[in-house]
Amino acid sequence: MKLNLILIFIIPSIAIIASAQSEVRAEIYLDQPQAVTEERWQSSPSSPPMATDDPGTPGIHGYEINIISNCNRSSGSASCEKAIDLPIGIGERVQLRFSKNITSERTTGEPSLHGYGSSDVGVKWRFYDKNGLQMAVYPSFRFNDATRHQDADGNEISPDGRSIYLPLIISKDIGERYTVVSNVAYRSNLDYKENSSVFTSIALGRSFSQTSRGMIEIASEATSIARRTDVRIGWVKVIFPERSSKYQTSLFTSLGRSVGRTEDGKKHTTILFGINVTRKADQ
Repeated sequence: MKLNLILIFIIPSIAIIASAQSEVRAEIYLDQPQAVTEERWQSSPSSPPMATDDPGTPGIHGYEINIISNCNRSSGSASCEKAIDLPIGIGERVQLRFSKNITSERTTGEPSLHGYGSSDVGVKWRFYDKNGLQMAVYPSFRFNDATRHQDADGNEISPDGRSIYLPLIISKDIGERYTVVSNVAYRSNLDYKENSSVFTSIALGRSFSQTSRGMIEIASEATSIARRTDVRIGWVKVIFPERSSKYQTSLFTSLGRSVGRTEDGKKHTTILFGINVTRKADQ
């Protein structure tokens, strides 16, 4: 069963990368006329700073560097993680991605925990892009390489385990200023089946200028024993536009709050902020 799930991740990933290489060759040998059109202001919700991901990719030879700080607070406990997220364009509609984080957790009456989180690698393919409607798949694999911790009694805390994440991402532009995005995903935990989960979200983004956009989302993740739903607002601001440069720098932030029941019976508040550096795709 575990081998089948791993093949479900590997086979589509190879097919997606092969498709990307075909796209690159097509760009080299096809001379297409360039239409002069007014660029639509970006309005799509995106991750980061939201949990909802969008179908966008960096494009051929484009890439992004996201440096993220994300904190989760509840009664009697707090956790923070610093992460680096690296999407790399390998085709007009395909990207590779790697992410890694450093975590810190404090709970009243227990020793603080510090260490590295699990590594993630993924491949995104935007397989449909027409008339403002975009669809993408984004299979990813999470390694079981996080720092091992012990509780106050010296017992090892169970790690997250290896997992495969299989999302479908759909977005639709609405008018000139709005974009709605929905994610539906299944995470299959290869080591702890009870930790497998279903993720669903819907988000709305609005452009306020050529360099700023706001967004709001409802995101929910459910396992066989628990569910958590968060409402989140976010903001992205370009501080160094790329009009005369191959590069663009943005700041982003979001604020979230859990609603309804949670596994630990507490209300959670999440605060995320970070910086993005983007290299524009080759034209």
